[in-house]
Amino acid sequence: MKILRILVFFVFIGRAWQHLFWDVPFRELLWDEEKMSGIVAFLFKTDWAIYISSPSVNFWIDNTSVVWGVFYIICAVATLLFSEQRKWLGGWLIAGSVSLFLLSLLYWLEKFMSIGQLLELTLQVGSPLILYFFIKKPSFDTLFFIKIIIALTFIGHGSYALGWYPVPAHFVQMMIDGFGVNEVNALLFLKIVGVVDIIAAIGLFVPALIRVSLWYCIIWGILTAFARLVANWDMNIPLETLHRWWFEVAFRLVHGGIPLLTWRMVTSKHPPF
Repeated sequence: MKILRILVFFVFIGRAWQHLFWDVPFRELLWDEEKMSGIVAFLFKTDWAIYISSPSVNFWIDNTSVVWGVFYIICAVATLLFSEQRKWLGGWLIAGSVSLFLLSLLYWLEKFMSIGQLLELTLQVGSPLILYFFIKKPSFDTLFFIKIIIALTFIGHGSYALGWYPVPAHFVQMMIDGFGVNEVNALLFLKIVGVVDIIAAIGLFVPALIRVSLWYCIIWGILTAFARLVANWDMNIPLETLHRWWFEVAFRLVHGGIPLLTWRMVTSKHPPF
């Protein structure tokens, strides 16, 4: 239970850091003329050019990000305090999960509404619910729920690696920086990873394959969580590098951590939660 609690805490605190200090895709949506011009004209009775150049609109967007960041800090604290004696704090986990889902919708819009983007964030959205169910709804079939959200996350990741959607440039660059290969080999390696991602997702529901599938998810989930920090590490400015990249690791730790706890559930007579 302690490890699960820590993993969920890092999801919330990582997103809080991002909202307080770095960028989130609010502007991509709110300054998208095709999607927002009609709404702006209806709600604010103003011209689009005036709207996007308005200092008050820019101020509102900046402060919305800060408020959302503070909200995630509260969710992180609630995660540490939530227990059978403080079940009322479970509402913050539910609210945090809903907020993470709304954030995933913003990324979905930013990525041209690709389903793979939504699926890739499933573990982050679902991890607070796992903790909630274990404490407040112990009769819920948590193992099956966990396998579903792990599978969806790796299907989403695999869909990009396979090239079903445009392969993100940072995927390729991390392969080049991390393994010292050229672009062609990086793309080939990503396709192989994509195939294995899909096989592992299916294997979670096949008794003969579940253990090896979980170990793949554990290893690849942890590697991809730390890849952004490692690939962008600069020894000349270590603190600045940490400030820019540690939160990217924090909210991705669940990608390897939840499969690890699931493996312990599957193999142990005394589940770790």
